[in-house]
Amino acid sequence: MDKPKIKIGVRNLVEFILRQGDLILEGFGMIGQRLQEGTRIHRKLQKEEGAEYKSEVRLSCQREYDSFILVVDGIADGIFLWEGDVTIDEIKTVTIPMSLIHEDYNHLHWAQAKCYAYMVGLEQGLDRVRVRLTYCNVDTEEKKAFSKVYSFSELEEFCRDLFDAYAFWGNFLL
Repeated sequence: MDKPKIKIGVRNLVEFILRQGDLILEGFGMIGQRLQEGTRIHRKLQKEEGAEYKSEVRLSCQREYDSFILVVDGIADGIFLWEGDVTIDEIKTVTIPMSLIHEDYNHLHWAQAKCYAYMVGLEQGLDRVRVRLTYCNVDTEEKKAFSKVYSFSELEEFCRDLFDAYAFWGNFLL
């Protein structure tokens, strides 16, 4: 008999397992408008990257547990070659001043991008993957980017720990 599959998106997984602290409702009341602006900015930034940039790349991986198979999937904003490395580009739109954005502004953003980097590394047999977080203010369109290079073993350990933490809850879902 086949094991049941539990599916979860990367963003939902990361937010469920790693969220901490206060919830900040940025732009509350204008959610629909901000969403449209964010989508427009994503597309604009993706087009600016050139021909080697693949936007909106669907990625997936799975991990087998005793009683089920966990399927994790999502859509990476972009994947491209940059300085000879495969780079996962995660675009985040913000409404706060860019002066407040720093490399460790939001650990959930790095976690989401690291999951995509793991999936690409697994799929392509890579030893390392570069991750770039690109922030863009929706009002000014000012940009700021940060990048880090992770070994595949770092990404694998990070995702294994994340998946295993969710597997505890997965057993309840069954």
